[in-house]
Amino acid sequence: MFIYAFLILVVWGGAIATDDICKDGGGGEMCRNLSEVGYFQFPQRVADIDRMCPLVLKFMDCLKDYEDKCGAEKIYLINYSRRKVEALINLTNDICREDSPLRISLIANLNCMKNQIANHHSNCVDKIRDQLEKLEFYIQEFEQEQDMPSDMWLDYQCLYHALEIACYASDVSENCGKEAENVSMEILTRAEYLDDFCPQRSRESIIEVMKMLELELEDETDLKTLF
Repeated sequence: MFIYAFLILVVWGGAIATDDICKDGGGGEMCRNLSEVGYFQFPQRVADIDRMCPLVLKFMDCLKDYEDKCGAEKIYLINYSRRKVEALINLTNDICREDSPLRISLIANLNCMKNQIANHHSNCVDKIRDQLEKLEFYIQEFEQEQDMPSDMWLDYQCLYHALEIACYASDVSENCGKEAENVSMEILTRAEYLDDFCPQRSRESIIEVMKMLELELEDETDLKTLF
């Protein structure tokens, strides 16, 4: 989750140089093939951040070049938009700029944050599963009664990722402090991580879903801040 939002899990770079690249589409794959591909773990040290920075920016430049030449509809990436690319460029520049308050706070909390990310899944998986079981049962009952698939699975997906973020933020706040939580949430928000999983319709119904699940007040408050 957080690794993806932090600095783009898969990094592509390169330049668009030929005229026949638009024929088959797939701008994301084209950029990947024109560059070195890396699957990054959460940075362990400042040097890792500095190594990632130019690769992420090359990836973004490649996508922009491809869109200019071929059109956004040829880029097969989830929820791709030029606006999102620009937002990610701004975020990356802030993380990479030496005097950026975001970078300074990130580096100050890096050791604690990387430990929380390493333990995040095991800490949160049981809690998330318990909270979602009720919704899963409700959807399955609805599908049996109506003899048709339910579009509430979109809400399920949205709520899963929202609960994951809320649980991570709670763990970071408790173990690393408020500044580390604020850094994490700023990166996740500016990377528009949740937008990939929560269409507007799901966002509008999530509050009702939370009431149905009877979430604890602390969890509900954490979730409401995400929407």
